[in-house]
Amino acid sequence: MQDPLVDLEAPAETAAEPPSDVTAIVSSSLVFEELPPLLRSHLTAGRSVTLTGGQQENALEAAFEVHPAEASQNGTIAKSGKRFRSLVENSSDMMTLVEADTTIRFLTASVERVLGYQPQELLGLKLANFIHPEDTARVLSFFADTGQRPGVSAAAEWRMKHRDSSWIYVETVANNLLHDPDVAQIVLNTRDISERKALETQLAHQAFHDPLTDLANRALFHDRVEHALVSRRTGNEPFAVLFLDLDDFKKVNDSLGHVVGDELLAIVARRIRSCVRASDTPARLGGDEFAILLENAHAPEDARAVAEAIIDALQAPVSLQGNETFVGTSVGIAMSRPDDGADELLRNADIAMYMAKGSGKGRAAVFEPTMHAVALERLELESDLRRAVQRNEFLLFYQPLTNLRTGRIVGVEALARWNHPERGILSPYAFISMAEETGLILPLGKWILEEACNQISEWHRQYPQDPALMMSVNLSGKQLLQPALVDELSSALSESGLDPKSLILEITESVMMYDTNQTVERLSALKQLGVKLAIDDFGTGYSSLRYLHRFPVDILKIASPFIEGVAVDVQKSAFTRTIIELCRTLQLTALAEGVESAEQVEQLRRLGCELGQGNYFAEPLTSEQVEAILREGYELAAYAAELKTTDKVREAGWWEQVLGKN
Repeated sequence: MQDPLVDLEAPAETAAEPPSDVTAIVSSSLVFEELPPLLRSHLTAGRSVTLTGGQQENALEAAFEVHPAEASQNGTIAKSGKRFRSLVENSSDMMTLVEADTTIRFLTASVERVLGYQPQELLGLKLANFIHPEDTARVLSFFADTGQRPGVSAAAEWRMKHRDSSWIYVETVANNLLHDPDVAQIVLNTRDISERKALETQLAHQAFHDPLTDLANRALFHDRVEHALVSRRTGNEPFAVLFLDLDDFKKVNDSLGHVVGDELLAIVARRIRSCVRASDTPARLGGDEFAILLENAHAPEDARAVAEAIIDALQAPVSLQGNETFVGTSVGIAMSRPDDGADELLRNADIAMYMAKGSGKGRAAVFEPTMHAVALERLELESDLRRAVQRNEFLLFYQPLTNLRTGRIVGVEALARWNHPERGILSPYAFISMAEETGLILPLGKWILEEACNQISEWHRQYPQDPALMMSVNLSGKQLLQPALVDELSSALSESGLDPKSLILEITESVMMYDTNQTVERLSALKQLGVKLAIDDFGTGYSSLRYLHRFPVDILKIASPFIEGVAVDVQKSAFTRTIIELCRTLQLTALAEGVESAEQVEQLRRLGCELGQGNYFAEPLTSEQVEAILREGYELAAYAAELKTTDKVREAGWWEQVLGKN
């Protein structure tokens, strides 16, 4: 086999065309135009390099050999040749010469940096054997196209096997010199782009995933739903979309802070993921809203089973900053229909979720077309509610609090009513939850507090009694957590002239579950103003003995479900007895809510309950009706006998027998 022949004797003026072999190799490396001018002119001035046999591995060395005569004429060219050889051999890019069937005939030393191999290890092997199986067909097509088109190809990307058995991404540019008799091969310039591909993958993931939970984001979820709809248009099997909204999440976020709120969202996401299959798509749409695409849920029952599993999973307590926190969820379910779009399907699930939340939270509801009318009504109600706050369309009713031993009124609870211009008087059940969601509870709650203080102060002046009549006002969770509450209460007390001891602030048990320093500090600040604090609906929420001694409460209002059967249900009676005994131990006042009959009153008296409230004594009354009772000095039993039905008259007679006349 012959050695490469390097002809350095041809005079420059006899070479009309530049040598194809050296120029081709250099130009395919993408650095020819960057060569020093003297070297570039030398390579194109008639210097001939002929490659023979299988000696292509010496091509670069032959190409850059410089005849001593030339060196003596121009030492700069020789120096530039060495510099260029060093540039190519130390380049991070890998230069390869392959035949049409991808057999490797030459590699630069940079192959070790790119693939971990020594050049001689790969000579004679096929490049295609080092291509990822998923890319092989595409790479062979690339070489077939390159073999048919002389010249430089567009850049192509594929994966190649590293010596350590890992796969790396490379970018390759090919120059087809198969028809050049001096080269007769394809020249490849290859670079490692693994870091770039990893960054692209990371950016693509971030573009379509929620950074907090790593669930799909709204854009990806929308795309998946659209794809599922398109694939179902030729078939009859529907799929389901679930829409989830966390119950009471804002209370956690407001009381414990956004950092803890984010931690809770991440925990919720993990629990949701644990309830679905790998083929499902859970997503966080924003805030505390989540959605799930269930492509294999072909009936409402299938989707409901998943929804109930998620509801159960989220009911388990969560430990956050040493506090045991609870958060539930309401779930809306929408089944796909042939003409639905992704937006409509998600909107239907959203409507169903609001129906579930309106039914008591912690529930799931399947969308029905009739729900659209309810949703529109809800939007109208929200708009009306905003105007009502601005126009002061609210008024207060008052339900008496009664001493069970004497039957006399000891106080009243202020209950808001909405005097709707078209729908008439609306109870709190029609608007309070919406006021909470929209934030309108803050201006509304402030007005209720001020109005109640003014009213009870006026009654104290007109109808003095000892002890003074008390006024009880409900505080929402949002009110309790806003910093301005203490100042607003202080201002209401000051402007009305009300003795703070005559004011009771009621806080729901679910609000009290956030046993945080902020909540304790806020309640303590309220307590320092001299008011009394009560826990409303005790026994229906997340009861914890821990907060009873930490929080400065004065009254426990026993929830009405435990009062309903207190006279006939042994278990409920025992539970009520336990709460009353607990109050006695902690020196708290027990108040029974929802009292409806004389038998309940009798049993509560036997158990030692001090106060009662309910329709047995009086339904919520207007201020004028309360004044009539106060003006005449009626006991509620006599008031019931005068104004109520025959049944109420008989119960009033029972009162007279038990209590006698005072």
